[in-house]
Amino acid sequence: MPIGLAKTEIVALVLECCFFGIYTTLFWITLWILFTKSCTGSTSRPLVLTVFCMYILAIVHVSIDVHRAVAAFVDDANTPAGSMTVYGQLNSASEVAKTAIYAVQTILADSFCVWRCYIVWRKSWVIIILPVFMVLGTAVATSGVCWVLSHAKPGELVFESVLVPWITSSFVMTLVTNIICTAMIAFRIWQSQQRFKEARATSRLFPVMVMIIESGAIYSSALISVIATYATGNNAQYIIVDFVPSLIGIVFAMIIVRVGLGISSNGSQLTQSQSRKALTVQSFPGARSYQDTNGHYSMKALPISVDVHQESTTY
Repeated sequence: MPIGLAKTEIVALVLECCFFGIYTTLFWITLWILFTKSCTGSTSRPLVLTVFCMYILAIVHVSIDVHRAVAAFVDDANTPAGSMTVYGQLNSASEVAKTAIYAVQTILADSFCVWRCYIVWRKSWVIIILPVFMVLGTAVATSGVCWVLSHAKPGELVFESVLVPWITSSFVMTLVTNIICTAMIAFRIWQSQQRFKEARATSRLFPVMVMIIESGAIYSSALISVIATYATGNNAQYIIVDFVPSLIGIVFAMIIVRVGLGISSNGSQLTQSQSRKALTVQSFPGARSYQDTNGHYSMKALPISVDVHQESTTY
């Protein structure tokens, strides 16, 4: 049974506020971890800047949705079809603005994911050629969505044929970007783990690899749900789209919070050494193995080095 647009928007707002509350908690914990548990004594500026930008965008997005709900159900409460006056106008400033914010949030998250992959793979441009083109494609597609929305005629729906290719391509490309980068980062960590095993040392990287895969799977699942509901013309896609900006922030902060607090993928507590090494991987340094003059195998992860022979970490 089709869900009415007004009912969908109410459910979407409630869920978005719930996700935003979770994100707010994780945001402050993330800042505390970044500024108090830095392995090197300094904090990555790109990482902190990305964290702040994502949170600000999420705030603006939820604020616009609250404003639209007030306008639909309070200001126009006595107007026939008042809610449709607000939610049914694709070319309204609020609709275009929230779509643009969603686009910026997605591009920012995808770009950082690509940058993270680039650093992990020792600044190899070959590795990120496809993801970079996917991010550029997402930027073009989302810009196209905003442009088409701003020129939409009264009464047109988001499922109009002119919007379908733009919206579908934007969702698909950001999904592919997320899958590729998550897989490449996980594979790189797995390679490092194998180097530890070759050096006959205990690997500390497997929990981090699992966390990255889990976080990527959460975001990918949301995107797949959006694609499925939109492709079937179901208004439920609004519910998912509205909480995705907060979900992006949650997924982004989840790894930092989990490894910063020393929580492993199965819920058990990591040791202080494991947690610090995981935070080092979360900083996404380029890692390489080498053998020093004393025959000790080490895993160098700029700007720290982990001596796997002695199981000690230098900060």
